[in-house]
Amino acid sequence: MKKRMLCIVNLLWWMCFALYFISGSVLDIGTDASLYYREQSRAGVVETAGVSEEELWQLDERLAICLMGEENWNDDWGWYGAGKPLRVVVDGVEQDAFNAREIQHMEDCQHLFDLLRTLRLSLAVAAALLVLLSLILEWREKPARAGSIAPMWIASLILIVPLAIFGIWAAIDFNSAFNFFHGILFTNDLWLLNPETDLLIRICPSSMFANLGLRIALRAAVILLGLPLLLTAIEWISDRVRKRKTNETVEL
Repeated sequence: MKKRMLCIVNLLWWMCFALYFISGSVLDIGTDASLYYREQSRAGVVETAGVSEEELWQLDERLAICLMGEENWNDDWGWYGAGKPLRVVVDGVEQDAFNAREIQHMEDCQHLFDLLRTLRLSLAVAAALLVLLSLILEWREKPARAGSIAPMWIASLILIVPLAIFGIWAAIDFNSAFNFFHGILFTNDLWLLNPETDLLIRICPSSMFANLGLRIALRAAVILLGLPLLLTAIEWISDRVRKRKTNETVEL
């Protein structure tokens, strides 16, 4: 019974740790202005959005700091424009960088990233407490084998199956998966922007979201498959070495 409890605890702490890592990847990649810019450059956004490279980079920085939690992300930070919205030149005409609908949507995104940061902190605390409980159970039971590899694989499979299904869906029909994802995350339709009137959708093409999502998926695969595989290999090699030493001792 206690050994089963140990396996459950190990499964739970690994899930918490994996989700902590994945949420961290989302935060890192989702707030990296340089990644936005590289993906936009590949998609030819400067040519299609009607803004200069300098202003595109400025807009990317503002989007990134918005998702980092900055409240005044859309303000003009110049001494002469304090309290006014950021303005850019689009197709030769100066205008506010973002309209009210775009600003509201970005504030919704900011709220989601704030929640993700809170969730990540909670996952860290939960993982630490579960690891401590696991060590206590191991010390009390003193099992011959800690039995932590199998729970890691089970936890990884529980997490990776739905992620893999969504990833396959996105690879087959990205727009459908993208719309479903936004429909789950948001309680309004502010994310349905118009390329004719909304600069935000013009500087953030679907290819950018797809490639950022791919980066997150690769990091998730490393932690969910790579680390358990590495630990399994280490355990297998350790077993071989232990058995060889045992055999040599018996022969002596």
